[in-house]
Amino acid sequence: MRKFIVNNKGFIELTLDPERKKDQYSRMQDLKKLFELFSKYLNVRYICILSGSSPISEFFSVHDFRNSLQLMKGVYDYINNHAIECKGTKKLIGDEFHNSYAYSEYILKIDEFFKLIDNYVKLREKYEPKYNARNWIITETTFELLDNNNGTMLAFHNYDSGPFIISNRLDDMSNPVTPDSDFVNKILPILKEWEKEIEQEEKNARK
Repeated sequence: MRKFIVNNKGFIELTLDPERKKDQYSRMQDLKKLFELFSKYLNVRYICILSGSSPISEFFSVHDFRNSLQLMKGVYDYINNHAIECKGTKKLIGDEFHNSYAYSEYILKIDEFFKLIDNYVKLREKYEPKYNARNWIITETTFELLDNNNGTMLAFHNYDSGPFIISNRLDDMSNPVTPDSDFVNKILPILKEWEKEIEQEEKNARK
C-alpha cells in the first residue's frame, strides 16, 4: 500500500510496501505520476536534478558500466538535445568505463523529463538486455521543481530504495529541509486524491 503521511520531521512522505520498494520500474512510474500531479495542480513547468558529482548517472543507474556505455550515451544525448540549461563541467569521471558527465545540475521542461523516463525504459532494454529493465536502481537524488520564473516550488528527495520525501525548501547542500506548514496544507489534499486512486487500483488488482 502506498500512503502519504507527514512524518515526525514534518516532511510529506510517500511510504511504499516492501515489494514495491524492490520494483524500481514501479518506483519510477510513481515518481512520474507525482510530477504529473504537481505539473497539473501547481503549475510546475521545469525540473532541475541535483545531487552528487554526476546526478544523471545516479538517477539513471546502470548495473555494469562496462556493458552500458551506449545506454548512458543515449540518456546524455537526449539531455544535451533538450536541456534548457546545464551547469557544471562536461567531462568523464571515475574510471574509463564510468561514462558519465559531471554536471552539477541541469534543467529540463517537465514534459521532456517525462519523455526521458519513458525513453529510458526502451534504451535500457536495447542496450542492457541481459538485465531486467524493471530492476535498475534509483539512487539518492534530489529534484527541484520550478515555475515559469525558475522559482523553487517543490524539493523532492528520493532515498535509495526508501521513501520519497517532499518539501518546498532546500538547504545549501541541496537537501530538503522541513517544509512550511502552509505548503503541507496545500499539497497534502492533492496527494490524498491520488491515494484514493491507488486504493482503487489495488482493490481491482486483488479481484
